[in-house]
Amino acid sequence: MKPIFKSSLIKDVVISYVCMIVFPVMIILGMVFLLAGRYIYRAATESVTVTQQAVLELYKEETRGSALALSRVVNMNGGTTIQDASGYDTQRQEQAMEQLYTMYQMLAAPEYKILDIHIYRKDGTAIIPKGEMRYSMEELRQKEWYQTALRQPGLVHTSLVEEDYFYRIRSSQEILEISAYAPREDTEAECIVLYRVSKIPDAIKNYNKNGRMGTICLINSQGSIVADPGQKTRLPSAVTEKIRQTAADLAASGQPAAGNPPASTNHFAASTQQQISYRGIRYMILPLPEPGYYLVSAVNETSLFGQFTLFSLISMAVILCVVLMFIFYFKWYMNRLLIPLGHLTEGMRQVEHRNLDTQVEMCRQQDIARMISTFNNMVEQIKELIHDKEQVEKEKYQEELHTLQSQMNPHFLMNTLNTAELGRSLIACVDSDYDFLLQGATNTSRKINRNKYIFQTYTYAIENYHCFAESLHEVCVQATLNDRFILDFNAYLKRYSEIVYPLFLWNVWFYRQRDTYTFPMYDFHTYTALREISLKHPEHSLEALQHRVNQKLAELKKRFPGSVNQVNGLRSELKELGLVPETTYLYMQGHHVMDNVVMKLLIPVCTALRREREQEIKRLAEHNEQFRNELTCYQNSQVNVEIMLKKNVAYKRLFHYDWLRQDIQEYLAKGE
Repeated sequence: MKPIFKSSLIKDVVISYVCMIVFPVMIILGMVFLLAGRYIYRAATESVTVTQQAVLELYKEETRGSALALSRVVNMNGGTTIQDASGYDTQRQEQAMEQLYTMYQMLAAPEYKILDIHIYRKDGTAIIPKGEMRYSMEELRQKEWYQTALRQPGLVHTSLVEEDYFYRIRSSQEILEISAYAPREDTEAECIVLYRVSKIPDAIKNYNKNGRMGTICLINSQGSIVADPGQKTRLPSAVTEKIRQTAADLAASGQPAAGNPPASTNHFAASTQQQISYRGIRYMILPLPEPGYYLVSAVNETSLFGQFTLFSLISMAVILCVVLMFIFYFKWYMNRLLIPLGHLTEGMRQVEHRNLDTQVEMCRQQDIARMISTFNNMVEQIKELIHDKEQVEKEKYQEELHTLQSQMNPHFLMNTLNTAELGRSLIACVDSDYDFLLQGATNTSRKINRNKYIFQTYTYAIENYHCFAESLHEVCVQATLNDRFILDFNAYLKRYSEIVYPLFLWNVWFYRQRDTYTFPMYDFHTYTALREISLKHPEHSLEALQHRVNQKLAELKKRFPGSVNQVNGLRSELKELGLVPETTYLYMQGHHVMDNVVMKLLIPVCTALRREREQEIKRLAEHNEQFRNELTCYQNSQVNVEIMLKKNVAYKRLFHYDWLRQDIQEYLAKGE
């Protein structure tokens, strides 16, 4: 038996499992993923922000150091050294230059990045100790930083430049830091300049060696990268536009830079960090106090989540383990509970459909086993009660039938129909054949239908009773001891009857015309007999039948076009006799219906049921000896389906049987 409720119970268990375990686990994993993602992203942004602040402090430290170093040079010996070095007294100039070189050595010792100290005089000449300058005096005077220093005498002005001022080797990633001072005193010196290499590119390079949490670079106002481990490139236009807007905001503020030394003349403050997202990358922009330079950090939001790979694999492994645990648990639970309960429910359904041969297999669960045992005992008691009732009714029916048969002489029945003995000496019970449908078209038809001493089947013969569609499943159960429903006999014979109905009307019409030669019953049987039956696709046999019937109908309509309306007119008349498209098989020749239609269905169905029952016996047997014994017992208990069909008495639900019983009751009531 196949449990019909198992799917619903399984569904309830699955829903409960999902609600109690799967959903909470998924929610927790989702929260973990979300928190982990936020943590990684926050750590990345904090890392680059801290680095930006460290680079900013490094710049401020360099600026202060350059300003202090240049102030020492300028104020050396109360400023007389600069005056002597820039004057025209050769002796004093040489002495001053020697003092300046000594000072340069003192400064360069701790700060190896200091390149040189230059003195530019008002007459257009310059004192360049090492002579490595690329630019002439006239070219230097045109530089923005030089002009700024001249406009603000007495203050140290520090600038970052990207140009190669010196012939001395320098990588493309180095930035020159220039500190310029214009004396207030009336001296020959126009400007004193300290040149040094900035440490900012090195700091950025050291941070970017890892780069897992983001990268940082130094860019100018045009968006070009001037300090980066890689080659010089340009940022996206959206980021460059954001930088320009930041520069405009800073220029409009005009606030002095925080943390610069008092001697500095820079006027741009390090504003609040600006952020922008572009194609999955978040850029964090921090301006330097030096106008036109910005620290830009890039955090790739997409690549950060690639770090979840290991975590994702672990999570998937955990989920897979949980699912596998559920599968094994569910299998165990279903074997112990669901399957026995399903068998019990299926057994109840079979009993509901009047199949009292159902016996539910016992199981190991004590509570369910007690329920199954109680159910099986109840079914056996019901079977006994029904059997006792059927025996009483059968005995009563046999007595009545014996009384009727005692009045009949079957050897001389047909001869007696033509004598006056009918009714005086006996009554007759005959098969209707076509006489019921002919309704007096022949002498025999008139005698059978009008004589009150003749009882007829109203169907063609008693075989039609045996082939009653609603009883065929019970016939299969009695023949195979297997109650499984394979084929819907009601639906099949209904469709069969609907297909042959139009052709049957033609056959009856010809017989009403006393024409038994044009379309005899033999030809009708040829077209309406079933061929091969497939249980998987029983509709195929009906489709083939429909094709044959349609061919014969087309032939008859073509040969007898004037009779089509007369044939169709039989529909309403025959309907009063119980013949409708759905009941055609009851009015056809009984042996033809039994042999060429019903038995064609019963044999493959019973074969399949017997094979299924034998497989079930093999499956439930604990050893070969038990299998052989139970199989032998089962085979000995089987009955040929044809014999069982002929013993079928379930036609009591057929309306023709009710007509016959009513006729007999009316006859007995009259006492004739």
